[in-house]
Amino acid sequence: MARTDPERAEVQEFFGLHFADIADIAENAVPVVAHDDLYRPVIPFIRESEGRVVAAALANRPMIAAGSVMMGGKLPNGVDYGPVLDDVYQLDLITVAADHRGQGLGTRLLSAVDAELSARGTRVIFGCVTDEHDVQHLQSFYTAAGFKVLDQGQPLPQFRGRTWVGALDAAPAFYFYRQLPRA
Repeated sequence: MARTDPERAEVQEFFGLHFADIADIAENAVPVVAHDDLYRPVIPFIRESEGRVVAAALANRPMIAAGSVMMGGKLPNGVDYGPVLDDVYQLDLITVAADHRGQGLGTRLLSAVDAELSARGTRVIFGCVTDEHDVQHLQSFYTAAGFKVLDQGQPLPQFRGRTWVGALDAAPAFYFYRQLPRA
């Protein structure tokens, strides 16, 4: 897990290289340690023997939940995320270097995310895939990993009685989610 700022900077650089085609990948997509109380990130990464990062994932509180922390638990619409703040997490980014794909590294990353989140008591993890990616391959990957993959245009259902995604600039190709085992 990337627990230090230098490790997180390496993961951020890796994401920047592998998501260069995504216009909205921010230079600060991976939170610094000082913001852990807000995002509570889970950042597994894998290095090859030479030390190069070859796979990484980022899961954190959904932005709407992190926003509720900044506002003392309640959003302006009156919805209170405080009691369920860490029950739902978003798989924000995951990628494997092209020369290391097909070796099970993506599955290892998901297993590390699941283990950490289950230990925290998280109940559901979700994410989305945008059209910039190999949509058919990723539908197969997430289905094989045990996620429910929704049809294109199908909205993410509510979890714990709340909506977990805000308005997006463009609709994703699809959402996916799954329940996590209890620790």
